[in-house]
Amino acid sequence: MDIYFDVILHSIVLVLIFRSRIRYQIVNFGLIIFYTASIIQLIFVGYKWQYVPLYVIICTITTLHFFNIEIKNRFSKVFYYVLIISIIGIGVTLTYIFPIPKFAIENKQYSVGYEELHVVVSDREQLKHFMNLVIYQVQAIESY
Repeated sequence: MDIYFDVILHSIVLVLIFRSRIRYQIVNFGLIIFYTASIIQLIFVGYKWQYVPLYVIICTITTLHFFNIEIKNRFSKVFYYVLIISIIGIGVTLTYIFPIPKFAIENKQYSVGYEELHVVVSDREQLKHFMNLVIYQVQAIESY
């Protein structure tokens, strides 16, 4: 299900960066779809930190769109497009290089246990204290 949100959100942002060439109502519709898909993704999939660049871009596009700001300077326009497309590329790269891992617990037979150990080394001039955290897999107890 994650891949659908990835494709939808990245595609909408890629189209919306060219908002000055699209009709005002279509841009509004695209923003509504983006925000709706983002809320649905947060509910069903959860927060993904890889989408932060997309959220920054869409907030910028929303601000420019609703305040009806047009970039008229040619250098600023080229810089805007290069920067936005680069940020989208970084967002796509982060999404697929650092995926959110999923751990499936099969039949709830295994769980994870931990134990904290406080070790004090007292045979030196200066006391040394160490805190160790031991994490281990607990196997289900089978009947004998």
